[in-house]
Amino acid sequence: MAYYGVKFWNEREVAEEQMLQVLQSEKILDTKEWSIIELEEGEMKLCNVKLKNDPELLVFWGEARKPTIQRLGN
Repeated sequence: MAYYGVKFWNEREVAEEQMLQVLQSEKILDTKEWSIIELEEGEMKLCNVKLKNDPELLVFWGEARKPTIQRLGN
């Protein structure tokens, strides 16, 4: 079974090197909508809990420092 959640890297440089490759492997064509952000471990875990391992859900991280979840196509 596949796992759907927030991709985590320990180092920003590694994230910058690998982000495009990860998006392409997930068949995400519009990469302009995606960005690298720094999260604390607890924030990342909260995102993954809210995503519920559901590939139809997307997480958006706003200035309020909390995740907003939306279903694909909404």
